[in-house]
Order: sequence, then C-alpha cells, then structure tokens
Amino acid sequence: MACAELADDYTFCIDVSDVTASTIATVIIACLTFCLFFLQYRQHRHDKLVTNANYKLALHDKRLETLQEIKEVLGNLFRAGEPSLEDAFRLRQHLQTARYVFPGEVTDFIEEMSSKAFEHYKQVQIWEPLRKRAFNGETLSAHENKTKEDALAKAHEIERWFFDLARGTRLNDKLDPYLMLPTTL
Repeated sequence: MACAELADDYTFCIDVSDVTASTIATVIIACLTFCLFFLQYRQHRHDKLVTNANYKLALHDKRLETLQEIKEVLGNLFRAGEPSLEDAFRLRQHLQTARYVFPGEVTDFIEEMSSKAFEHYKQVQIWEPLRKRAFNGETLSAHENKTKEDALAKAHEIERWFFDLARGTRLNDKLDPYLMLPTTL
C-alpha cells in the first residue's frame, strides 16, 4: 500500500497490488523499448543515407579523375596539334579503371578516343617515311603517292574529330549525367 500525505493532515492511500505494479512496469518497459527501437531505426536510416552519400562522393571523385585525364589529353592535342601515342596509351590505361565506375556507353566513348589516337599514330607512321622519301627527292610510285595521301587524309580526319570533340558538347553530353552530385543528402 502506498500512501501520500496531502495538505491539512489528510492521508491518501492507494492499494497497489503486485500484479498492478508489474503490469505498469511492463507497460513502461514496453514504451521505453519502443522508443529505443524508433530511435535506433532513425539512426540506422540516417547512417544509410550518409553511407550512400559517401559512396556517391567517392564514385564522383573516381569519375572526375577520368574527366581530368580526358581533358588533359585534349589539352595535349591542342598544344601538339595531334593526338600522341603517349596520350593513346594513357587513355587506354585509364579505360581499365573507368570500366568499374562508368556504364558501357562512357567506356565505349573512351575506347573510341583511344582507338582514334592509335589509328592516328598508325597513319602518321605510314605517311612520314613516304613524305621523307619524297622530300629527299626520291620519286614515289603511284601506289606510294596514293598511300601517302590517304594516310595524311585519314590523319587529318582523326585530328578534326578530336578538335570537334573538344569544341563540341559530345564530351559533356556523355559524362555530365554521371558527374552531377545530388544537392542534398
């Protein structure tokens, strides 16, 4: 029996049995358990959001490295006037990493850039010895002249492709959807 003393010397007593006390304690424990469950659920949901945001940020950083590599290759192209063999190798090497962070359409685009750079190198390797021989006064056969002209035309076509790529929006159209960060968590 629990009693409380009230003003003017009145005593108020409540008869609490063991069953009632245990029921009240059980209800209080259940409420506390539910509150703890709810708080834990909210914390878990927040942790998942933060983890997802960190994942997206790490993926963005890796994708940004690929964009920087491509822009560096295009910068070298503008300085040299043509894609170099080293840039083709760098693109090919960076493609190995890009396969894991970009979907197929972007890696296909990077592969196309790398292949074009290698093809340019190949055409220059065909053209240069023939040009050198002609420059030194050697008479080239009709077939050699045609080969030299075709190689030069193909090399110029590839250079135009790279310059158009750098001036146009194709690069941004391919990569922008994968480089946009969400504005909120």
